[in-house]
Amino acid sequence: MLLAFGVPYAALWAHMPWLADTFAFAALCVWGWRVGGSVFGAFFLFTAFPHVTLEASLASLTHLGALMGGALFVFSFGKRAQSSLFERIVFFGLGSFISAFLLSINASLEEISLTWTGTLSLPLFLPHLAQFLLSFFVVLLLQRGFVSSTRHFEPNLSFEHLFQNLPIPVAYKDTKGVYQGCNRAFTVLIGSAKTEVIKHLQSLPPKHTQHTHLPYDNNVLKEVHLTCEKVTNDTGVLLGSVCLLVDITEFETLKKRLQYWKERYELALDGANDGLWDWDVVNDTVFFSRRWKEIMGYKPHENPNHVDHWLGLIGDADSKHVTSELRAHLKGSSPVFEVEHQCVHLDNAVRWVKVQGKALFDSTHKPVRMVGYVSDITQTKKAQHALKESQELFLRFMNALPALAFIRNTEGAFTYMNASYEKFIGGKEWREKKADAIFPQSVATLLQNQDRLTLYEGIGQHEQRFPDVLGKEHIFQSFNFPFQDAKGARMLGGIALDITKERLLEERTKLFANIFETTSEGIMVTDSAGKIVTINHAFTLLTGFTAADVLGKNPRIRKSGHHDKAFYEALWKTLLETGAWKGELYNLHNDGEVVPERLSISTIKNERGEVAYFVGIFTNISEQKAQEKRLEALAHYDTLTGIPSRFLFLDRLDQCIANTLRTQKKAALLFIDLDDFKPINDTYGHEAGDEVLKTIATRLSAQIRRSDTVARLAGDEFVVLLTNLTSGADLRMLCSKILATIQEPILFKTETLRVGASIGICVCPDHGDTVEALLRHADEAMYQVKKQGKRAMGIYKPSTKTH
Repeated sequence: MLLAFGVPYAALWAHMPWLADTFAFAALCVWGWRVGGSVFGAFFLFTAFPHVTLEASLASLTHLGALMGGALFVFSFGKRAQSSLFERIVFFGLGSFISAFLLSINASLEEISLTWTGTLSLPLFLPHLAQFLLSFFVVLLLQRGFVSSTRHFEPNLSFEHLFQNLPIPVAYKDTKGVYQGCNRAFTVLIGSAKTEVIKHLQSLPPKHTQHTHLPYDNNVLKEVHLTCEKVTNDTGVLLGSVCLLVDITEFETLKKRLQYWKERYELALDGANDGLWDWDVVNDTVFFSRRWKEIMGYKPHENPNHVDHWLGLIGDADSKHVTSELRAHLKGSSPVFEVEHQCVHLDNAVRWVKVQGKALFDSTHKPVRMVGYVSDITQTKKAQHALKESQELFLRFMNALPALAFIRNTEGAFTYMNASYEKFIGGKEWREKKADAIFPQSVATLLQNQDRLTLYEGIGQHEQRFPDVLGKEHIFQSFNFPFQDAKGARMLGGIALDITKERLLEERTKLFANIFETTSEGIMVTDSAGKIVTINHAFTLLTGFTAADVLGKNPRIRKSGHHDKAFYEALWKTLLETGAWKGELYNLHNDGEVVPERLSISTIKNERGEVAYFVGIFTNISEQKAQEKRLEALAHYDTLTGIPSRFLFLDRLDQCIANTLRTQKKAALLFIDLDDFKPINDTYGHEAGDEVLKTIATRLSAQIRRSDTVARLAGDEFVVLLTNLTSGADLRMLCSKILATIQEPILFKTETLRVGASIGICVCPDHGDTVEALLRHADEAMYQVKKQGKRAMGIYKPSTKTH
């Protein structure tokens, strides 16, 4: 800088001082302090050195000081005012006047040796003033050329500070497009590649935007956005151009990544199972994704954009609920919007969908946007419905199961009971309760021990006795097993079968087996062909025949010849027709003696209803026959029913016959045998049978007159003797009443029992005039009724008598 301005100025000042002063003053005004300081140094160097005297040096300094005084005024005030051309002329003139004034004082001190209080010499002042006015024209010329262009880019200190610290990289060019400078941000950004970048900037015309790649520091190629704009002054004169350089490498990278994620998002939306919807609540428009359209039945090219396109598809049953939930969410009453509803697909198919969404609110808590998803849950609903039906079916099955089903947790608390179990415990509250809260302590302890054993060993099988709600003891066969629930927790399940009847039957079977072997009655079992298959020990004691003697043989080996052919034919006929026969007959003992026996024969059928076995139960009644006469004298009334016994009845029948023959009136004998009585005895025991017999006796007694007699002959056989019979119609009416009253239900404990009756009728003296004849004929008539189907009455007909 010293050589650029100091050498020319020194040469000019030595030969043409006025031109050098003009040049220096103009330079000081245009470039300011820094250039002016350099000129001052050069002037001092090239003028003071040849004239090393103190006076010459001081003269040079004061001379230049005069120049700088005027220039400083022009520079400071002109720039501060952001001066226009007119302002520059005014300030430049004032600066010239100041410089001329100061130079004239300096000259006066040198040439005319004025004192410090001397006067100003006008002849010295005017040439200097003219000199500086000449420099005005020089400044104007410089402003229109290179000096004026560079002066535009030399801001004051505050603007320069702002320009240099601007974070945006900025470079500026002159009117010819030549690079002139840049701020620090530009230099830092470009770094070592500044030269190459400047060349590119110089090729960029004004008012042009360019997207290109430029090398940065260390030759790193980056993507940039260049903008070149013209710069003019207030009068429209071109001052140059400014170039803005924006590094968009990161922006473009983000843009590409955004595009990448946008594509992935669109792919995700297209491939997702859920449909997206985005509702602009303010403008009331909705964006529906392709999947949403597919779920709702729209075509891909269709463009539904209103919320009614969704609401209109909701089924009538769900519409009110959905709109209510939607309004509540838009009011801020619910954190999220979530509903399930049926919708009528555009192809008229009904589907189930799940809609989820969340609204966004502005500062006034008004909804502005709502975004959510819709899912097609038709298959899920079908699966849920099928599961529900399956569960309901399973529950119905479990509740109909004739067993106690239960589930307990590892703590022993019940979590499930079926209907049978609830009924067994009498409807007690059982949920989450342990066994000791439902059963007696002894039973609860037993269950707890079984649970521990089952959890340790696995499936367990137990037989146990539990009292029901009424205290009646039941026998159960239980099967317990461990398992895990859906959450992985260990549970204990089980099914308990009530085997009380089976155990009772088993015990009864054992009892019958013991009875079979220990009873005093002889028992013989034959197959359907009549061959003996088994006998009991009493058979041998009563008959003298061992098993080896009779097995595989026909019972006729004991035939005594006491009964004729008709007797046996009637026996078999009754047995095959009714399934049972009982009576008295005489058979041979193994020692050849004929002994009287009371025999009862029954048939046992297989599952096809065919006779498989015949069972004969008999007893030797020799002693009974011997004592019968003595007993008849004592046994006037039946000890069970309280009605006349056989002995008393026979006596009354004999008297009735005599009276009938004497008075020529008629009497009737009714022989009554109960139907279905034996199954009651077998099923419910003799106690139930006795109750039936007593009830029937009471009912029969209530149907007859005081002059008539009802008696129990044996077992379930009753007889009724009617004296002074007036008409057959009265007889039939009475028999009908008897049949009806016998068939009425009989309550035994908690069981309802029913029996019927077969009534055989004979009339004295029409059908016989002896006790034996009348009893036999009535009995035959009764068997005829049984043969014809039971539960009826029949009058003895001589034609039915077998000879």
